[in-house]
Amino acid sequence: MNPLFVSKIFAALFLFTAFFCVNLPARGEEKNCVISSARDIVDCVTRNHPDVLQAELAQNRDASLIKVARQRPNPELESRVVADGEFLGTETTLLHTLEVGGKRSARIKGARAEHSLTEAHHLESVEQASLETVLTLYRLRQIREEKSILNETSHTFRRLVGQIKGRTLRSPEQEVSLSVFELALRETDLKTAALLQEEERFKNWLQWATGVDFNHIKNYLPGTKKGWPEAAHSKEEETLDHSQIRVARAELERAQAGRWAASAQAWPNLRIGPTFETERTVSGGEDNRLFYGGQLSFDLPVLSLKRGEKRFAALEAKRAEGNFISTRRKTAVERYTQVERYRMAVKSLRATPTRGALDQIHRDIDRQVDRGFVQAGLVIEAHRQVFDTATGRNEQELAAIDALWRIAIIDGRLGEEKI
Repeated sequence: MNPLFVSKIFAALFLFTAFFCVNLPARGEEKNCVISSARDIVDCVTRNHPDVLQAELAQNRDASLIKVARQRPNPELESRVVADGEFLGTETTLLHTLEVGGKRSARIKGARAEHSLTEAHHLESVEQASLETVLTLYRLRQIREEKSILNETSHTFRRLVGQIKGRTLRSPEQEVSLSVFELALRETDLKTAALLQEEERFKNWLQWATGVDFNHIKNYLPGTKKGWPEAAHSKEEETLDHSQIRVARAELERAQAGRWAASAQAWPNLRIGPTFETERTVSGGEDNRLFYGGQLSFDLPVLSLKRGEKRFAALEAKRAEGNFISTRRKTAVERYTQVERYRMAVKSLRATPTRGALDQIHRDIDRQVDRGFVQAGLVIEAHRQVFDTATGRNEQELAAIDALWRIAIIDGRLGEEKI
C-alpha cells in the first residue's frame, strides 16, 4: 500500500477524533454555578450538594428498572440424541415461557414504584439542602451584624480602659471600674471568637456544598426581611405534596405491587412450543422417519399454593397503607405547628427594636459614656443588653425563616418561596 495514502488516512482519523473530543461536553459542566443572587446560591447547592447528587444518580439508575421489568423470558431449546446398535434418534423442542396471572404487569408496577421512591428521596434531599442553605445564608448575615456590634462594644471598652490607665492617680472606684471593663473586654473577645468559629464553619459548608469559593458568595447574602407574608391553616391533607408523603405513597405502591406479584406467583407459568423427532438407521439406509408435534409443561400447584407469600404481601400492603395515612396526617399536624411557630416568631420580631433602632440606642449609649455620665456597671450592662437584644431578634428571625420555608416545602412550592 502506498505510504503516502496511509499517512493521509491517519491524518484524517486524527482530525476527526480531535474534532469529536473537543466538541464533547465536559463532564459536570452543567453543574457550574453563576452567582448573582441569594437564589442562585440555593439553586447551586441543589445541583452540587453530594447528597443531592447521590440521590439523583439513584433516581437515574432506578429509571432503568421499568425497562428491566418489561423483559420477557428467553425461549428454551432442548435437544436429545439417543442411539442403539441399529437406530439413531434425535429429539428437539423449542419452548417459550408464558407468564400467567399478571406476573409481568405486577413486576412493571413494582419497578415504577421503586423509581417513584427514589424520585421522592431525591426531592427530600433537595428540600433538606435548600432549607439548610437558606438558614446558613441568613445566619451568616446575622453573624456579620453581631460581629459589628461586638466590635463597637470592644472599641468602647478599650477606649475606656485606656482612659483609666492613662491617669496617674486612680481612685478605688476607678480601679474597680478598670477591672470590670477589662473583664467585659475579655468577655466580648470570647463572644467574637465564638462568632468567628461559627462563621468559618458555615463558610466551609457553603464552599463544600456549592463548589464555589466563598468570595463569590459573600456579597449576595440576604438582607433583613422587610415584610412577612401571611401563613394560613387552610391547606387540606389531600393537597399536601411533601417528600415524606411521596415516599410513603411510593412505598404503598410498591407493597401493592408485591401483593399482586405474590398472587400471580401462585399461577404456574406455561412452557409451550413445537417438538421434532427424527429416527434413522446407523448404517445410512433409507428407513428414516420424522415425527413432529407440540409440548406443554407447567408446575403443578399441589404442594405449595404460595399462601405464606400472599399472606405476608397482604399484611405488608396493609402496613404501608396505614403508614401512608399516618404520614399524611402527621404532615398536616407539622404544617399547623410550623404556621403557629411562624406567627409567634413574626409577632416577636414586630415587638422587638429593629437593627436601625438598636444601632441608634448603641450610639446614644456611647455618647453618654463619652460625657462621663454613666457608671462602669451600667455601661457594661447597656452594651450587653444591646447585644442580647440583637441576638434574640436574630434567633426569632431565623425561627420565622425556618418555619416559612418548612411550610413551603410541605405545600410543594419550594421553588416559589422568596429569600
